[in-house]
Amino acid sequence: MGDKQQPTFDFSKLNFDLSGGGAGGFNLQGALQGLQSQLGALGMIGADSGYFQTLPKAVQRRVRALRNLDREYEKIEEEFEKELKALELKYHKEQFTPLYQKRAAIINGKVEPTDEEAKEESDDEEEDAEPKIQEIKEEKKDEEVKEETEEEKNVVGVPEFWLTALKHHEMLDSAISEKDEEALKYLTDITQDPVEEEAGSFTLKFHFRENPFFTNEVISKTYHLDGDGEEGDEVVCESVDSTQINWKEGQDLTQGVKKSFGPGGSFFNFFAPPEVKQGKQPSPQIVSMMELDFEMAVSLKEEIIKHAVHWFTGDASVDGFGGDDGEEDDEDGEFGGEGDEDDDDDEEDGEFAPPEGGEGKPECKQQ
Repeated sequence: MGDKQQPTFDFSKLNFDLSGGGAGGFNLQGALQGLQSQLGALGMIGADSGYFQTLPKAVQRRVRALRNLDREYEKIEEEFEKELKALELKYHKEQFTPLYQKRAAIINGKVEPTDEEAKEESDDEEEDAEPKIQEIKEEKKDEEVKEETEEEKNVVGVPEFWLTALKHHEMLDSAISEKDEEALKYLTDITQDPVEEEAGSFTLKFHFRENPFFTNEVISKTYHLDGDGEEGDEVVCESVDSTQINWKEGQDLTQGVKKSFGPGGSFFNFFAPPEVKQGKQPSPQIVSMMELDFEMAVSLKEEIIKHAVHWFTGDASVDGFGGDDGEEDDEDGEFGGEGDEDDDDDEEDGEFAPPEGGEGKPECKQQ
């Protein structure tokens, strides 16, 4: 009697459909189902190691109790996650949002801060007092020498606050053209809201006052994520919804430029995501563009919005709010790469100049 034939792994059962819409251009869901089916056929899913059966009956009984405790832990952990999400939403609505609204009011000259609100406070409790006193004396001396002009006295709010903050962020600054700056001067606020019932998902909102470029008062972009990165969860950006910009005649800043960020492109391409043709695998350039898009969104959400004043003053990189952002090795000094002088072919093929770096970032399906 011959040896029992061992089951083999049939790779043909894996559904790698390159025409599908999954991440990376293939049918990821189908591939996973095929893999699970094959592993099940080999007895590798749900297989018992057999070790438990070798234990004495009394020990098995105790292990069953430990298993039940583990299940109880999972139930408690699930409840904890629900309450934590609810607490995060509560603090966002009741604590953070009012602060952001007050910040916007001061920036846009709607309210004037009180003397108490405008007093100088040190972030370092252990700072040496003597140098600080000397610094204050020098500042007062400078103030006595400098006389404000009538124009300076009548300035409203904090002019060009958000444009300045964005330009002090190396990565975001690289995405802003000179023409973009003129439009971004009309920014009155940048906000973000979590998407309820979608852990980790969020909406960025760019608020504008009336301007000569477009009619939108708010331009928004929503990132629908699967997973929030907690407990080692992998964050997958499943899709993105973006507001269509209603450009005024002859003012479309995304026309006649590269469909990329940086020199030759436009920051407003951030709101005009690349389209992947049905049945066509996205090029590496488009994948890189999507990855950079998500990286920019996270920088806006976690750095610019939360600590806007530090980016405005330029202190953020010194204080460490920016982490490692903007430090990627980019020989060309741009995120759009050198690209091709002829943009017609790029637009026709749906391909874009690849940014440097960005590997390992979540990829989004743009809509």
